[in-house]
Amino acid sequence: MTANIPDKDSPGWETWAAEHPLHKAVVGPRPSQAVIALRVEQMVGWIGSCRTRPTMLQMAAEQWGVSLRSFDAVHAEAVRELKRKFNQDRPDFLSQKLEQLEHLIQAGLDSGQLSAAAGAMNLLLKATGCDDPTKQPKQR
Repeated sequence: MTANIPDKDSPGWETWAAEHPLHKAVVGPRPSQAVIALRVEQMVGWIGSCRTRPTMLQMAAEQWGVSLRSFDAVHAEAVRELKRKFNQDRPDFLSQKLEQLEHLIQAGLDSGQLSAAAGAMNLLLKATGCDDPTKQPKQR
């Protein structure tokens, strides 16, 4: 990994540094908060694209030049960021999916595909919790 890093005085340094802007050799031994935020953002993208942990570790070592400990810190922050985003976006996501299911129900009824409409209705009932009356909160 470190064998591919050119000397800072060599003509290939600027090209390599442009390709690896988050690498430890470019940003220095102590990255700024902005660099850490960019690494977390990139890690969120890797997690979102279903990369495995060993693959992400290898990519971080190659692209950032970081150790396992630094990788773990960035990975943990990326997971926290994903959880924060998921908790904030959950009502919007659910309402969007419910609208899509309502559209599918209507499209199925309009086109005569009653089994598709019934399947979409079943999913809508499950998503809202109306499929099992025992799950409903008790009214006072």
